[in-house]
Amino acid sequence: MNSMAPCCPITRRRAINSILLGGFLAGLLDGLDAIVFFGLTVGATAVRIFQYIAAGLIGPVSYQGGRRTVALGVLLHFTVATGAATVYYLTGLKLPGLVRKPLTFGPLFGLVVYIVMYYVIVPQSAVPKTARAFSSLELANELVATCSLWDFRSLLRRIGQTEGTFDRSSRQQLFFKVALPSNAPM
Repeated sequence: MNSMAPCCPITRRRAINSILLGGFLAGLLDGLDAIVFFGLTVGATAVRIFQYIAAGLIGPVSYQGGRRTVALGVLLHFTVATGAATVYYLTGLKLPGLVRKPLTFGPLFGLVVYIVMYYVIVPQSAVPKTARAFSSLELANELVATCSLWDFRSLLRRIGQTEGTFDRSSRQQLFFKVALPSNAPM
């Protein structure tokens, strides 16, 4: 019997938990950012934002789909966020700096994801094409959202210290600490 066998399921579980947590947090924060930003700048509602996301798959008919296309948009949004978290996790296996400093490199990765979505994915999707250019206001919004993650980092650090799950000397990715119970084997 292989002595490494008990290790593998824990590692796999840790990876899956980290990816799912990263996808959930990225999807939640990005969705809230979109609702606030586009609500304030162009008067878009949350319904319209998620129908726009659904339009990437099914086209303009999504705007007549009601709750179903809103749900589809939410599902697609979190699927993309979880896909991005998966790419970040897998890249972190090859570039350990991403794992050691996730709250430094994570937001930078988020900017790259945003640019790829804007210039590669959305133009290839079924979203109705517009002549709208990427604005400096949108870039400023992304930078502010990115910088706000540093404040989020200090909040997570304080929460972890009060619950005894944050080890300052640990070089592991913060998402591992959040995803695993404090009594789980490392």
